[in-house]
Amino acid sequence: MINKSERIRKEHILYGNQLQVNYVHLCKDCKCEMFKTASEEKTSSGYCPKCVHNHRKLKSKLRNEKGEKFCYHCKRYLHISKFSKNGSKGNICCKCNNVSYFGITSIDFENMLKEQNNKCKICGNEEICKARGSENLRQLAVDHCHATGKVRGLLCTTCNIGLGSFKDNINLLQKAINYLNND
Repeated sequence: MINKSERIRKEHILYGNQLQVNYVHLCKDCKCEMFKTASEEKTSSGYCPKCVHNHRKLKSKLRNEKGEKFCYHCKRYLHISKFSKNGSKGNICCKCNNVSYFGITSIDFENMLKEQNNKCKICGNEEICKARGSENLRQLAVDHCHATGKVRGLLCTTCNIGLGSFKDNINLLQKAINYLNND
């Protein structure tokens, strides 16, 4: 899959007394030709205005009358809190993303939750952070080794962010422990 639209040629156009370089691209959907300046090339979505409009219309149908979002993977409408908060996963809920990203099924996830008694594998506490736009608590995060991809366990938001801040670096974590012990 191509992230950017395909550049097919470069054109030089004179605007007043300035020479501007425009690039001709093909829309990723309809393959029509569209013109982009050098700065638009870096920020543009790769779709022509007509296709962007069609995508927005389609996106509005991905919500039901309760405001719930549709997950493409499990084919269900779910509360917005069940999706990635920054939208980076698109229209796939967090549980389905665990399957595609970490290689675990929702049954594996539920078994891990039971094994850990719905508690964080590091601090042993239940999740206390609320999901965005909801009174519901977030689900525990799937923690994995960034080098091997191996799933290690489920963590609360606080421990997951803390561990991530230390970039899984044992030496750095030991320095933090030494620092705390010297208080």
